[in-house]
Amino acid sequence: MVFKKIFALLVISMVLLSGCTLSNFANQKNNIKQKSSLVNKCSNFTENDFMELYPAWNLIKKENICFDDNNYVVVYRAQVNETSSPIDGKIIISVCKFSKERWYEVWYSSEFLTRNTVNELRGYPPKGNDLLIIKDKEIALVAVNMCAPFGGAHGTTQVLIFTLEKTGKCTIRHFDSAGIMSIEKKDSCIIVTGESEYGQHNFCLKNKGFTEETIPLSSTILANSKDFVIAKFIVGPEGIVYPAESKDIVLKVGQAIVFVPLNKETKNLFDTGEIGLYCDEWNGPPLTVCEANRIKTGNSYTFDKPGLVHFLLISYDAYFNNQEFSPEYNPEHTFNVMVKSN
Repeated sequence: MVFKKIFALLVISMVLLSGCTLSNFANQKNNIKQKSSLVNKCSNFTENDFMELYPAWNLIKKENICFDDNNYVVVYRAQVNETSSPIDGKIIISVCKFSKERWYEVWYSSEFLTRNTVNELRGYPPKGNDLLIIKDKEIALVAVNMCAPFGGAHGTTQVLIFTLEKTGKCTIRHFDSAGIMSIEKKDSCIIVTGESEYGQHNFCLKNKGFTEETIPLSSTILANSKDFVIAKFIVGPEGIVYPAESKDIVLKVGQAIVFVPLNKETKNLFDTGEIGLYCDEWNGPPLTVCEANRIKTGNSYTFDKPGLVHFLLISYDAYFNNQEFSPEYNPEHTFNVMVKSN
């Protein structure tokens, strides 16, 4: 009888211990889930948070970057110049981290002078694709496109590229002001284009690291267009640019014409900005060599309406030398493109 009681007590104890173990395991599992959800949740960076950190600045744009165990926000902020200086204001890019229930700054860029309008510097209207971010588990790639302090109506911009590691370390990877610049996302890359010799730069996150690729002006369009016709050209002994094949080309609306140098010498002149590309599709005819008619970025043009369009490629050295001896000098069109409706 005593043995049966002892056996029963042992069984009850084992059941209770087993229950406690299962209960503890379940609690630990729930705690892990709760902790994980708290870590992965992006903390919101509010207007009040911004004003607390930067009371004399205007918020232009913000973008969260959340890693497994660290939450950051990229802050694009501006300050209006209230003096009579021709420079309208300045811009700073900051990175803030959320820790212990508050935001604090861990990195900031140099001051960038700008010619943005006063309304833009005060955050109105909201900006578009001027702050782009690509992120993987260990690192984020950030691109910012800002109005430059020079260029006037020409619309010159400046681009800043930097990486943010999950530890909070920021590294500037690229800064340039190459006339009219643009930034766009494509897969794991941010594509930056600029005027003439800048060509195209691809900044990417690959294999948990950062890579950069430079594409020369003569090769920029081939990655972005599927329906195009190539127009080859060459520089002659006297410095004049000639079509390597027929100068008369027929295309359809929606197609692009891509200008490709025929030989190494011509390619070098084109890629270094010594050859300019002009068009009368939006400002003519006649086609004249002026800034309003210059195709500023890339080596192509895509047609959105039917009609006859002329293109002129010039070697600047030859052009200005000819103008010096003959002020009325106006070279012939390099290509004539007849664009037909679909």
